[in-house]
Amino acid sequence: MRELCVSKHEEIIYQFQLYYSGWECDDKAWIVKNSNTGKVYCVGTNHGCQYNMSIAELGDFISEYKKAISDTKKAIHLLQGIE
Repeated sequence: MRELCVSKHEEIIYQFQLYYSGWECDDKAWIVKNSNTGKVYCVGTNHGCQYNMSIAELGDFISEYKKAISDTKKAIHLLQGIE
């Protein structure tokens, strides 16, 4: 999904990249503000269908990123010991 569909009362205030292990789709999320209510929320996609993402779900992404970084650093460390 390249663009997010929003109503005339919604404004995209931030777009950011999401990284999934082994999944090349649904790679963006958006922070949206509703001008009628003032509510700010995060919208992601699941197989191209829009849905509201929770803060906890975004936290899960950060945990996965940290694990991937840690695992990669370990792999580099192991390779440096071999070279």
